[in-house]
Amino acid sequence: MARCAALVESPDAAELYEEVVKLQPNAVEAYAFLNAARGSVAVPTPYVAGGEAYGAVQGLAVARSLVARLAYAQAIDEIQRLVRRHGNVASLVALQATCHYMLNDGRRAQALYMKARKLDPSLMVEMGTYADLLRTTTTDDNEHKLYELGSALLQTDQTRAEGWTTMARYLLLRGQLQEALAISWKAQALAPGSADAFYIEGVIQMAAVCPEEAADAFLKAHMLARNALTYRGIVDAYLACARYKDAFVVAKEAAELMPAHAQTLTMVGKVLSHSADTHEKAAELLRMALREDRRCADAVDALASLYAATGRHDEAIAVMDEFLAENPSDALHAKLADILTLADQLPRAAENYAVALDINPGNERARVGLNRVDRLMNPDAQHLQDGGNGEEEDEIGEPIDEPLPPSDQDDEMMLAMMRGEQGDIL
Repeated sequence: MARCAALVESPDAAELYEEVVKLQPNAVEAYAFLNAARGSVAVPTPYVAGGEAYGAVQGLAVARSLVARLAYAQAIDEIQRLVRRHGNVASLVALQATCHYMLNDGRRAQALYMKARKLDPSLMVEMGTYADLLRTTTTDDNEHKLYELGSALLQTDQTRAEGWTTMARYLLLRGQLQEALAISWKAQALAPGSADAFYIEGVIQMAAVCPEEAADAFLKAHMLARNALTYRGIVDAYLACARYKDAFVVAKEAAELMPAHAQTLTMVGKVLSHSADTHEKAAELLRMALREDRRCADAVDALASLYAATGRHDEAIAVMDEFLAENPSDALHAKLADILTLADQLPRAAENYAVALDINPGNERARVGLNRVDRLMNPDAQHLQDGGNGEEEDEIGEPIDEPLPPSDQDDEMMLAMMRGEQGDIL
């Protein structure tokens, strides 16, 4: 029936073929039509059963199958083979970018995402993952980039989840957790099959210190499309809930799928670090993760935290000093400053709190830490309170230049559209 519908170019053909693929994932002919309908591969006719177009779609099916199995390096090889034979296709380049992101190669991933958007400015696939990369990248203008990407995606298609999940990330970076959460729910309502819509809810719930709710959201995302990010989200949420056995089961599964991956080794190491009996095993796994990838910031944080929690401050500081240059985030500078404070190295602690605030002026942990160190170093100094509200003033000196944020008018218009005050979106 689906094939007949395609031959007469019925508008129902894509939906029928999608049902075929759901029932039989290896139905490559159905996959060919489905991806052609979605614009994933440049197939010249609605249905092609042979030739170069069929080979391209078959190769894409192989690549996506590898991605589903978390075999990201092999997927990259398959995509590169397709690009060499069939030229640059935006969706292929974006999928390759996602594979690099899952392997913690953010720089390469961002370059490929930007290339994909140049090839097709209306591209939607993989853009939620691109937005997640921008959210986690330490740059001066990541808020700006997220806002621009979200605006472009919403202008392209407001009925898909990608634009909404991108704007949810933008609001999260701005500290507007309730608004971000509402947008994530809107994305879920519009696209209940979007894993990213549930994943970003999990991220927001973790930021709001609601780990049980975060675990539920991450699990829903994982059921729709498991990847390295959903595994990490579930493990972190379970650890925050003190569900260590559940966290270990999930981390072990991820490590079996990606045995030489720094992030999965880190997951297992983080779980084991919560038991005194397995501290050394945890440290060994975390060091192994850093041998695999020196840019695994999560492993640096976890190993330093493990040493600091067991009173081995000098070893914790040594770990941070060794890897911080390759992971220059505000969070890690603040973590190092915390450890330096515990080790009574107050001048260095103040210096690192200040660096954290240079990177991210909104880092409340660094601001509070800097004021605390300042009091410890200058116990007789008079510390000002701001505006009579009991909060300490930021005392790091000259104001830090920040990129211009979107205007208030732009924000109001975007928020109005998100709340359903414009258009027909629920």
